[in-house]
Amino acid sequence: MTGSSEQCITCKWYDGLSSYEYGDISCTAFPKGIPIEILTGIHDHRLPFSGDKGITWEKESDDVLDYLPRYETTRERHTRQIAQYLEDLKEIENNPPCPKCGANLHQIIYGMPPGPPTFGYAIGGCVIIGDYPRAEWWCRKCNIETDDDEITLGDLAREFCCFERVDRSPFQRSARILQSMWRDKKGYEIGEFKIRNGSRLLGSRLPMPWAKDTLSNYLTQNIKDVVKAEVLDRIKSKGKLYAKPRIFNDLLSSQPLCFNLFGELKKDLSLATRVIESLVPGMVEEVIDIDFEWSPGQSDPKLTGDRSAFDVYVSFTSKTGGKGFIGIEVKYHENLIGKAATTTDRHHEISRQMNCFDYGSLKDLEKQPLQQIWRDHMLAGIHKTVNEFEEGFFVFLYPEGNTHCSEAVERYEEYLTNHETFATWTLESVANAIKSETNDQWIDLFIERYLNFDKILGSRAGN
Repeated sequence: MTGSSEQCITCKWYDGLSSYEYGDISCTAFPKGIPIEILTGIHDHRLPFSGDKGITWEKESDDVLDYLPRYETTRERHTRQIAQYLEDLKEIENNPPCPKCGANLHQIIYGMPPGPPTFGYAIGGCVIIGDYPRAEWWCRKCNIETDDDEITLGDLAREFCCFERVDRSPFQRSARILQSMWRDKKGYEIGEFKIRNGSRLLGSRLPMPWAKDTLSNYLTQNIKDVVKAEVLDRIKSKGKLYAKPRIFNDLLSSQPLCFNLFGELKKDLSLATRVIESLVPGMVEEVIDIDFEWSPGQSDPKLTGDRSAFDVYVSFTSKTGGKGFIGIEVKYHENLIGKAATTTDRHHEISRQMNCFDYGSLKDLEKQPLQQIWRDHMLAGIHKTVNEFEEGFFVFLYPEGNTHCSEAVERYEEYLTNHETFATWTLESVANAIKSETNDQWIDLFIERYLNFDKILGSRAGN
């Protein structure tokens, strides 16, 4: 580890350790810890750095720096703090990384330690009662406790070149590993993830333009044909919000997953009818079509007036001969914490018209993680009314293990006064419904790729 930078020592924004016991060296730009690149002088913070909120180095006045209290100047105190902090970091350099953020962990000591703990250790309690499982490691940055199993998950992610700090749960990490293992088993090359100064390898990506040319992100030829017709056709795809190149090279993306789950159903509407009927018994007579990234009218003021669209849209005739639809939002790895979109008076008007929301909840529904669910639900509700559908509702579809989604859905349902236009399905339930209606191999390929998390457990056990 290199020595400290003179910049932090002389900067007017420097805070030091004043707010954090055994915490990070902080400043106004980085209240949760100054990046090591700046502390050690690798990066000149007269230039912008990611996350600095536009605050860069500004020299503190010499009068302040040289102010002389009883024992040391401010300049000397800053120098001592940073030097000690960098020395302390050396103490944990060989400790395993946090499975959430990647920072080196601190070992937790239980019982009465033989002497005062050093920076590398954390006290887990002096009294040990019973033989219950105890966490072995603590992350100072995340303030979470973890055990060796979770650490093994992080090691597995590194083995498949897919350890990402943005993965905020064991499920997210496992999903990324599962896709990286699938790529590895198929013998596909590792793709790249673009960063500010170039790119780096990422196991859950395929290389471009090869991924687009071969459509290797898709499971069968039928599905590839649907992608060619829906995504690669410039006329058919015009106005649709396909994320390119992610729809070709990102193995985790829910957009390719939509095609891998519903593409074969679009090719076989008889199978689609049987599957949808099993999921909503007594409603569907015949599935007419399945569309992707579909909206009844983007930016149409008669609807939501925004660019909301359904990931998958199922058109059908009902048992009574009327027309019906199911608008589906599909999630896989996502955590629903993205930036919330702007809410308009039209959204509030639709919410009142639908008469299924607790009106006191609208302020909560405007915020993430609930907003996207709410906006798509409103799109389904107003589409049903304006276009005079006999049946129509919105489905939020996600994997069982994605707790970010399940917890958001649970919260969302608390704000509903009725559920006539809202439902949740899991990927597992839809896959099982398909599997019960066909012996085609493609659904087994889907389950193996996206839902076979036992494979992760086997790898963690060394199998």
